[in-house]
Amino acid sequence: MKLSILELQTRIAEYTADRTALQIKLAGLPQDHPDYLPTAAAIRTAEVARQELRGELARREWLTDPRLPGSPYDRRAQRQEVHAC
Repeated sequence: MKLSILELQTRIAEYTADRTALQIKLAGLPQDHPDYLPTAAAIRTAEVARQELRGELARREWLTDPRLPGSPYDRRAQRQEVHAC
């Protein structure tokens, strides 16, 4: 299922909030607490998912925004190609 840009932004915000809540929980745990390692792993999982979504969002924005250099819709690049011919 392909997510819309808004859905990607929403999920990134959710993962960021989850990661922050887990970091707060982890800060209050001693390292020998049974929840310490699972919480640290959950933080890493949330961060990896967030970074993957951010990458997808950046790719989609690049593909659709004509203001971004090199975008398939970048009119400046298209004009330069025309003048180069």
